[in-house]
Amino acid sequence: MEKVPIKWQKKYLQIMNRRITVRSICSGDLHMLLTWRNSPHVRDFMLTRHLISESEHYEWFLNKNKDSLCTRLIVEENESPLGYVQFDEVAERGEAVWTFHLKPDAPPGSGTKLGLHALNYAFDVLGFCVIHGKVLDFNNKSISFHYKMGFIKKTILQNQLTINKNPVSLICFKLDKKAWQKTCVR
Repeated sequence: MEKVPIKWQKKYLQIMNRRITVRSICSGDLHMLLTWRNSPHVRDFMLTRHLISESEHYEWFLNKNKDSLCTRLIVEENESPLGYVQFDEVAERGEAVWTFHLKPDAPPGSGTKLGLHALNYAFDVLGFCVIHGKVLDFNNKSISFHYKMGFIKKTILQNQLTINKNPVSLICFKLDKKAWQKTCVR
């Protein structure tokens, strides 16, 4: 059985009644991913906020396919995609930076499902020891989500971006495998 934070055991048993899978992306996912990525609900909270063209998206796909330090995943429930997760390994140190987004019309609870399964995959399958996350300072949902998943705030990178003529900071989070294991049960 997968690891589950103790406080979520009852909810997790409900989740497990549904089939949740984590799989690698494929070229057949490109149109869906581009549609998700370009939706305002997702794009407004990305570091790169412009509309992505099909050619730019395809070039990204080809370049990431050559990057052995990058893992790109789709989390599905009953074979229906919930969202996208990417882990970029940091200099082969057993650490990775994750990025993720839900499909724009994901039902409530999808973020918890995605986070739980993606982090289990990162620690148990990919073998990472530490996962890092970076969140725009105005993305309160993502900040709360990182805390919910057990991340701790590591630092704040002040005024890293300018969005709509306003300075934006990045909040940096960290979750290590030992902390994840302490708050989870099998």
